[in-house]
Amino acid sequence: MHSHIWSFPYSTISPWALELIDWFDDQGLELLNPPHVATWESGRDDVRPLVLDLALLNKAAAISGQISDLHISFEESISSDHAALCLLWYPAESIAIAPPPFLSGFAVDDLYMDSWLKIFGPLPTLPITDIPSLQHTASQLHTDIDSTSAQVFSRRKAPDPCGVCWWNPDCNTTLTIVHSHSGALKKDAIKHLRRTIAMSKCTWAHNFLHHTTSDNLWEAATWRKGRSIKHIPPLLVSPQ
Repeated sequence: MHSHIWSFPYSTISPWALELIDWFDDQGLELLNPPHVATWESGRDDVRPLVLDLALLNKAAAISGQISDLHISFEESISSDHAALCLLWYPAESIAIAPPPFLSGFAVDDLYMDSWLKIFGPLPTLPITDIPSLQHTASQLHTDIDSTSAQVFSRRKAPDPCGVCWWNPDCNTTLTIVHSHSGALKKDAIKHLRRTIAMSKCTWAHNFLHHTTSDNLWEAATWRKGRSIKHIPPLLVSPQ
């Protein structure tokens, strides 16, 4: 299955790709794969890498703030020709105490585009004459991009685990109580934390709609059973 959204430019687009993408939208599924990052490699120089494995996330999981970014790694795939697609998931009651995942890359800011080009532009271009020189040039290109970005942009940082949209002072207080107890008391405190989190989510959802803006209202109109839908169904009025 190949699509212009996730596949490499040299891949032949599958004729049913658009139907699959529409199905993703209808089911409220969000593609986590970064564009043009291989998930399959044959290990042969004459066979190009492909994007064959996809990771999808629905709206209910995305809005919870408990899922990390997708990590694609061939080193962790146990010698398979398919890469490992890794996600970190934090239970709701431990979201504030779980260690934040390490984020690679940089926080790109368009305002610094000219500064970035000023540094990257003069860097020399290596000649490509065969497969080894191509691999060396590609590796050097990545090195040059990283070194230039490090001089201009700041590195990405994990968001505050207590910064999810539904976290409130009551959650902070209950979490403190969990840390201060042990044994049977700690188990009771964790149960109380779960109830507090459930109530805070309900309160956030109520306020989201009760004190809403036009943007929030239209966003909520696309939610259906925790999933986002592409087409908003008509409003029905029951007969008097």
